[in-house]
Amino acid sequence: TRVGRARDALLSKTSRRKGSTRMKSVSLLVAALSLVLVTGCSKAPVIEIQNSEAALQAALGAEAPEYAPKAYQMAVDSLNAAQDAKKEQDSKFGLFRSYGKATQMYVTAQAMAEKAKAQAIAEKERMKAELTAMLGETQALLDSANVVLEKAPRGKDPGIRTGQGRFRRWQVHGRQGRHGCRSE
Repeated sequence: TRVGRARDALLSKTSRRKGSTRMKSVSLLVAALSLVLVTGCSKAPVIEIQNSEAALQAALGAEAPEYAPKAYQMAVDSLNAAQDAKKEQDSKFGLFRSYGKATQMYVTAQAMAEKAKAQAIAEKERMKAELTAMLGETQALLDSANVVLEKAPRGKDPGIRTGQGRFRRWQVHGRQGRHGCRSE
């Protein structure tokens, strides 16, 4: 009986150890699978996509293609590359998807679009200031020409103002003009 109790005690400890070892193994397996699923099945960068597309639309609204064409084209190219990287990850099996690179590319595209918008706004302001200065210069020249015109002598040749100067009298006398035409 003593030997039986010792044997029973020994068997119960081993079976508990086996059970706890199995439980630990199952727990570790579940934890490992969860980690793989969390890291491997990353989600598409929806917010970054929306932000980069909105920034590109804002740059388009600021007329970046006309006023900052290089910066705008770089932003468009960057957004296209980010979309290609996302499509590449979309085509992979769920456990192997990783959108980290695509996410970073979308953030870069957003920054480039914002830069293109800022450059377009700055260029429009620069051109506006330049045109305003040119308009002021043109107005000053026009005013100067009007002053000179007012000071110009009048009445020395009556045909100057009416369009009936020497040329008109020459045609009336029936002479031929320079090209052999007869004017009457």
